[in-house]
Amino acid sequence: MKVPYLNAGYRDGVGVVGPLTLHGKTSCYECFKPGPNEKNNLNPTNNNLDNIKERFYKRYQAPSFGPVNAIVSNIAVLETIKFLGGFGKVNSMDKEIIIDAIDLELQFKEYQRDPECWHCSDKS
Repeated sequence: MKVPYLNAGYRDGVGVVGPLTLHGKTSCYECFKPGPNEKNNLNPTNNNLDNIKERFYKRYQAPSFGPVNAIVSNIAVLETIKFLGGFGKVNSMDKEIIIDAIDLELQFKEYQRDPECWHCSDKS
């Protein structure tokens, strides 16, 4: 529907905000995942370690940690207000903000737009 959206969540004790996706202009979180029509190589009869790990992590639910959720939601709201209000630098544009709640450190992972992305390309 070409509506801008911002990814926000957590992985164990690490919070994640971004990337902010503007359809056709920025990268999106899906630029680095297999498309919905790509064949999944998981075979339940194949017992190699990679398939076992993949099946495990597909079902894994990270534990929720209130302080991390609070930090993530505050940063996500700040990024949204800056984007909608048109002021300040939107730090999640083409970037994932990674918040380490234990060490109180921020890291930034840059994304490059995939022109063939099934989700955000002009072909979608």
